[in-house]
Amino acid sequence: MILPWTVSCERNTCSCCQIGELVYAETRPYGEFGEKRTFWVNGRRLGVANNDDQAMEFCEKEIRSLLCSFPGIEFVKKGPLEIKVGNIEKEEVEAIFCPWGKDTGLAGVSSCVIRDGGPEMLGFMRRIDTIKVGQARISTSGNLPCKFVIHVACPQWRGGADNEVYQLEEAYSACISGLKDLVIKEAALPCLGMGGNAFPEEKALLVLAGFVKYVLDSRMMRRLRIITPSKAVFWDLRSILMEEMT
Repeated sequence: MILPWTVSCERNTCSCCQIGELVYAETRPYGEFGEKRTFWVNGRRLGVANNDDQAMEFCEKEIRSLLCSFPGIEFVKKGPLEIKVGNIEKEEVEAIFCPWGKDTGLAGVSSCVIRDGGPEMLGFMRRIDTIKVGQARISTSGNLPCKFVIHVACPQWRGGADNEVYQLEEAYSACISGLKDLVIKEAALPCLGMGGNAFPEEKALLVLAGFVKYVLDSRMMRRLRIITPSKAVFWDLRSILMEEMT
């Protein structure tokens, strides 16, 4: 996780800091813990770590927990890019992206899209035998509040030895082709590769960041909304997409 705040370090200080600021102190001069580090978040002493990196890791976990406890922050916007805590099948946009689920038992996101899309969406799934990894197919939306659904086949993570990252990049390329085919200006998509496809979060979000950068740089969209049901992933998206890419 990359924290979306500045990190300040102070020696020998039992810290008092604001939410969003992280401070840890070295306690070696006091002799209590030798060369170990003691650390605080939001003015509360959390514990002792063996080194700076371990202290930072512990603090990141605590700040993630703090952020997920803020019930009112579930949507952020910067220019055409939006990040939202929610469910893709509920989005009222021109098109949504749906991970192809017929080959994987219609689990997760795809099962929700099929359920809410109704008989028309189920009929589409029955007519299409399969979609190869890295390809996409477009359907109407049935009972969903969007106009179109772009079904995209994503790779399954198998440890990284089968070019899974490249295949995920190809899946996002298929998303771009779908946007161009529809000639639309607003779309919503989940974090492809995560969930049932089991990609490590940092790898999936890195590929997503490349897709977002391309779409924003090319000015293809008036609105590009990234949807996640996870509050923790929401904050990671905010950090990666709205902090690092500025």
